[in-house]
Amino acid sequence: MSNSRKLMMGAAGSSGGGGVELYGWGRNYQNGVGNNSDDSVSSPVQIGDDVSDWSNVFKGTAYGGYAVTDSYELYGWGQNNVGQLGLGDTDIRSVPTQIGSLTNWGRVVGTVVGGALAVKTDNTAWSWGSGSNGQNGRGNTTAASSPIQIGSLTTWESINGGYGVLGITTGGTLFGWGANNYGQTGSGDTTVRSSPVQVGALTTWHTASITGEHAICRLDNGTLYAMGRNANGRLGDGSTTNRSSPVQIGSLTTWVTVRAGGFHSGGIASNGTLWMWGANSNGQLGTGNTTEVSSPVQVGSDTNWSKLELGLKATIALRTDGTLWTWGEAEHGILGDGSTTSKSSPVQIGSDTDWTEIAMVANSVAFGVVGE
Repeated sequence: MSNSRKLMMGAAGSSGGGGVELYGWGRNYQNGVGNNSDDSVSSPVQIGDDVSDWSNVFKGTAYGGYAVTDSYELYGWGQNNVGQLGLGDTDIRSVPTQIGSLTNWGRVVGTVVGGALAVKTDNTAWSWGSGSNGQNGRGNTTAASSPIQIGSLTTWESINGGYGVLGITTGGTLFGWGANNYGQTGSGDTTVRSSPVQVGALTTWHTASITGEHAICRLDNGTLYAMGRNANGRLGDGSTTNRSSPVQIGSLTTWVTVRAGGFHSGGIASNGTLWMWGANSNGQLGTGNTTEVSSPVQVGSDTNWSKLELGLKATIALRTDGTLWTWGEAEHGILGDGSTTSKSSPVQIGSDTDWTEIAMVANSVAFGVVGE
């Protein structure tokens, strides 16, 4: 996997140009929206308006987020009780605040339990914040309020975190560490590990998405795999049996994007169709009802879905025309449609047609990038 592929995966550089704006909405506990307020907002509000070259936005640890600019600067805001903002302290930040002065940050992601991880443009991996379940990957459970490198590897491609963590190298190997109570890190057992351990022998892993207790991954050949807790059928294998090693989901070889949510999962196929499965108590599958399913089902008939992110009981997505859509539980206004009413089918947010990036944090806040 080349560095250009990393950029395609959303590390940075996807927007470009001036006039790129960052927006947030939802629950504003501990200033998680980033608009210098603690009042929840049910429609997108601009944040970080002193920066005009936002490139990508990522979920924070619980109440907040991270964002990267075109020049690979890293910003964070919101909750910081265990140093998860990486600013050397535990003070809340109510607006996007630059983390250090480095200009080589790529993909960054928060974990459920307050730890943060990132891959730099030089393919090194870094962590900070809580290490309570070994999610910092440094062989201990020590918290840190500033970024510390994970080992000495310079071949990390991407990292994704929940209670546990999954990372993929440039050679396509998959590693897991952190909480593993349901086998969500794919090691074939439920042992917690504080350092990266390779998952199987395959070297063709492309994408890994892990949240609280389950993970959804795909190979270079477009096949889909899942592991971890399978309550509500969230793994998509037609059962509710937990899996501690990756199990293939169906026989399709056309998956492009796959994501794990709190209790549900989803993916986009190469033809632009959207598929969802798992829990659906609040309509988070977008199928127009609240019936849970244990295998992927298509959402509507549209063939222009491009990006997908999942929260605890809500979903956010983009279409190829640059429009923004959400559905599921609307508590605290996380759907961004100006209400707190749950939706069981996709609802367009506003009329903008230049949304480029999205993120959703549990069922608290959501973020998006609008621009050229």
